[in-house]
Amino acid sequence: MKASNIYFDINYIQSLFSYELIEVVKGEILFREGEINNNVFFIKSGKLKVSKKENVIGFTRENEFIGITSCLCEGNYFYFTSCACENSILLKIDKTNFKKALTDNPEFGKIMIEILCRRIKITDNKTKSYATHNTEERILNELINNAVFECDTQNTNLSIAELSELTGVSTVKVSTVLQGLSANNIIKIIDQRISIVDLETLKLLID
Repeated sequence: MKASNIYFDINYIQSLFSYELIEVVKGEILFREGEINNNVFFIKSGKLKVSKKENVIGFTRENEFIGITSCLCEGNYFYFTSCACENSILLKIDKTNFKKALTDNPEFGKIMIEILCRRIKITDNKTKSYATHNTEERILNELINNAVFECDTQNTNLSIAELSELTGVSTVKVSTVLQGLSANNIIKIIDQRISIVDLETLKLLID
């Protein structure tokens, strides 16, 4: 059913839901904060950025849902804005059918609750980080957040540019911090992608 801890197999999702296949091009807005919310989306291919006001909350990728928080919270509007980072293909699913699947399919519902709880926890951690951490600590915290969410230290699914957007810190500063971590063998950077070598030491740098 799942490809990993947070990703669903596309064949499973296609068998579970009726859907409309849609395409969004790079730079196109999928939905805006405050718009009426009638659907959730599943990413068949591509990547989208999620933001609230001017702050980037995260990135969603292939085999992930987007719009589920807005679907399950009170109100009929989106709480976030989503923009395509690259050309993407999505499954557009009616939110009524999505909610029905949560109750009709306990295994699916359990996994979605787990994913939502992890997303909420990371968002809360991110908010606290902005209030209490300096710029370098925010970078470290974001690396840890992504490793925890992905359950994978070898591939944080983050580029330097994305880390800059997530932390609100310039790419120059992010690169400088990452170079220091790399020199101490705490992370590795290969083809602009970041992997964590020593997660425990990374956590100690914040503590």
